[in-house]
Amino acid sequence: SSGTSTPSAASDLTPEANFTGITQSDYISLSDDRESTYCTFMGGTEVTVSASVSIAHIYIEFYTTPVKWAVSAAGKNYQCGKDGYLHEYVDIEGALGETNTISFTFEQDASVCYMRLYSHGELPEDVQVWNAPWEKADILMYSSHSDDEQLFFAGVLPYSVAYGARTQVVYFCDHSATPARPHEQLNGLWAAGVRNYPVLGIFPDLYSESLEGAESAFGAQGYTDNDFMTWQVENLRRFQPQVVLGHDINGEY
Repeated sequence: SSGTSTPSAASDLTPEANFTGITQSDYISLSDDRESTYCTFMGGTEVTVSASVSIAHIYIEFYTTPVKWAVSAAGKNYQCGKDGYLHEYVDIEGALGETNTISFTFEQDASVCYMRLYSHGELPEDVQVWNAPWEKADILMYSSHSDDEQLFFAGVLPYSVAYGARTQVVYFCDHSATPARPHEQLNGLWAAGVRNYPVLGIFPDLYSESLEGAESAFGAQGYTDNDFMTWQVENLRRFQPQVVLGHDINGEY
């Protein structure tokens, strides 16, 4: 309409930024758009990044376990990583003001597979700016395993989000031992329109083709039906949903 304008797009500053404190191979691992390569930052080591224009945004993806970290500029400090998100966006301009140079430090050793710096402007759609899990959900989806939320629930996620329903995903399996899986979860949810961070599971990823086989496999590792019931009840009480979606009682395969 008359008088409105499209916000200018943020520019990716990473290719021309100057990183001090990491090697060239580390830089390649951070900027090659692959979640399978990463560099390790030693806890307490400061890395400085400068660009020709103001750095307004930073987006990072940890390879495995996220840690707390801090970013600073011109005597100002901002604490990051408080939410424990594997994929984290930080509004540098909002936290530190306009600055062409920032420094960041991780509290503990951290493996980071992806980092992007952006100028002021509208971020690309693939920059994942996650909201916290819902305080109260309209729809609660229980997905036993990474990718089940996409494979077995068809278009529920994009449809529900587009409808305006507060949609919360809860996983059962813990995939931290398989680094590609947590990235798969977040990338898939983001592509489906979900913007509230999922609840990640606590149970091992064990394969079975029957309910009896699953009970036997988990039982051999010390788990009982009550452990799974407790997980469900905790999340039902937390999110108080109107609708709950889950798998068939005998599983999908």
